[in-house]
Amino acid sequence: MHDFAITCARGTESLLHAELAELGVRATESVGALTATGGLEAAYRVMLGSRIAQRVLWPLRTFAADDADQVYEALRGFAWPEHMDTDDTFAIRAAIGRGRDVHARYLLQRVKDAIVDTFRDRTGRRPSVDRDDPEVAYHVHFGDEVTLAVDLAGRSLHQRHYRPRGAKAPLKETLAAAVLRASGWTWEQPLLDPMCGSGTLLVEAALAAREAAPGRRLILGSWRGHDAQVFAELKREVELREKAAAHRTLQIRGRDLDPESLRLAGESLRRAGVHGVTLEQGPALDARPFGKGPGHLVVNPPYGERLGASGDALRAHLDLGTTFRNFPSWHAHVITGEPRLLKQLGLKSQARRTLYNGPIECTLASFAMSADARPSKPRRRPEAEMLLNRMRKNLKRLRKWADRQNLDAYRVYDAEIPEYNVVVDRYGDAALVQEHHRPRRVDPAVAEARLRDALLVVAEVLELDETAVHLRVRQRGESQYERRANTGERHLVREGDHQFEVNLLDYQDTGLYLDHRQLRLMAAEAARGGRFLNLFAYTCTASVVAAGLGAHTTSVDLSKTYLRWGEDNFQRNDMDPGAQRFEPLDVRRFLSHVRGRETWQSILLAPPSFSKSSRADVLDLKRDHRELIEASLAVLAPGGNLFFSTHARDFELDRGLDAQEITRQTVPQDFRHEPHRTWKLTR
Repeated sequence: MHDFAITCARGTESLLHAELAELGVRATESVGALTATGGLEAAYRVMLGSRIAQRVLWPLRTFAADDADQVYEALRGFAWPEHMDTDDTFAIRAAIGRGRDVHARYLLQRVKDAIVDTFRDRTGRRPSVDRDDPEVAYHVHFGDEVTLAVDLAGRSLHQRHYRPRGAKAPLKETLAAAVLRASGWTWEQPLLDPMCGSGTLLVEAALAAREAAPGRRLILGSWRGHDAQVFAELKREVELREKAAAHRTLQIRGRDLDPESLRLAGESLRRAGVHGVTLEQGPALDARPFGKGPGHLVVNPPYGERLGASGDALRAHLDLGTTFRNFPSWHAHVITGEPRLLKQLGLKSQARRTLYNGPIECTLASFAMSADARPSKPRRRPEAEMLLNRMRKNLKRLRKWADRQNLDAYRVYDAEIPEYNVVVDRYGDAALVQEHHRPRRVDPAVAEARLRDALLVVAEVLELDETAVHLRVRQRGESQYERRANTGERHLVREGDHQFEVNLLDYQDTGLYLDHRQLRLMAAEAARGGRFLNLFAYTCTASVVAAGLGAHTTSVDLSKTYLRWGEDNFQRNDMDPGAQRFEPLDVRRFLSHVRGRETWQSILLAPPSFSKSSRADVLDLKRDHRELIEASLAVLAPGGNLFFSTHARDFELDRGLDAQEITRQTVPQDFRHEPHRTWKLTR
């Protein structure tokens, strides 16, 4: 009999202990690890059968040492040739116990020196280090004593190798398996992940249902203590169990709004070698019960680094609360790194467990839906009454004006109450709530409660379904063009005689600057029947307005995606984009190229505050705006007009430019604050 160590994520020790008991391996728990008793056969059973274990460490020697140099002295004479050859590559990992003052990197260096010097002393040759794919991996634990062990798998067992490149998966595979075990789900029951992302929970569930060993692709290296015959026999046992489970009909489904995430989830399932999992595109709110008998909802909703900055974390938890109520008699399980967001579910948890996803402390909360559960909408707090009244007052004032202007996209609320520092824009049969630059002194829980109130109030006042109210929480430094999702969902809104496509899900901005409504018309009027140049054209909405007044338009933007969107806008207005000009170029290079060759009667110059691209020089508007304006004036026809506009805060126009500020003429009446500044220049 031999004691060996099994490491795991903190918080999963009891789950791993129960799993090991099912594998016939006796063990005792400690923090982040278990000590098991048995021979190599027991260690191999863990490697091949455990879904929660991260490493299996087979100890070689334990000794006392006070520093890294003493470790070197103790290991220089160790029998390294009994465990590897000079032709083998090796790697070393180290873990430092609490209260031990030793530098991990120096410790690794001294252990490496001990290995290399021992072989040089005995053979005149030395083995090489390979940190990525070693043939023998060692682990040194420097605690009250120092333990040298072989990492039998040579890598962390969470690396199942089924995730495709580019898949963003915030949940480690071993932790996903632990969550499934903690949920109590069994393969006979339906399982749904309504926000499945790249599918880690789905794959781990399918592997467990098929009894496919998570470690079946292990390739043990050249460690000389390896018992190949025992390992091969155990592997055959695992393969027989998997073969016997192959006939099982699985009731496992995953949903996600993002088609790219679903593609990655499907690829993960294929690479893992499991089948029978259904993938569906759509919002969590549209999910409904399926299969035989009550099942389990298991979900790792967006939070923190995943999507927290965008406001989707709050929206996701609100949606989940409603979704869960659509599943009477089911059990729901949520793992999150932001436990305060669990309040937004509006449900009382039956049990909670603390788990660690690497260094991130997470909460796994479980909920039992009653048999008579019904979908119910969350209630706003009494404090939100003032927001409700203000929005109703604004809407009463704006609705007739919008009808006269033939608008169904306009600002309804513009951060008028300090407690509700948000803006609300209506986009036809949908709305967007945006929070800008939350004050640091506001408690996050209070801020989230107010955002939740705002979502509920907007849905009530505008008479919209809650799924049609979207949320953005902007942070400093975020690009307005940054992609957030890949749904490709667009819908039409009206602006005067035109229609434009907007996307409220995939980007920080929607494709239509509502505050530029007057500016678009003013710049287009100046080009009536002539030539119109739209620089930093974005989705070419100003070009569409100008073309509607008989102008021939040139739209310049570095993004081909947005120019294609612009072409779609032309088609939506029954205009042939082929009759217009689209230039996917850096604006400064375009202006340099056409100078002295072409001129335009009206130019709209609305650059971003800052832009960095591999295809263009860095643009800093405060520094570069004079250069941009002068280059634009150089291609302006005599008597023409250049309209320069910026959303940059604290912007000051270079005093050497002869420009007339016309901001008051370009800010529409649905905006309480000035979201931009605009100047007109002539030649």
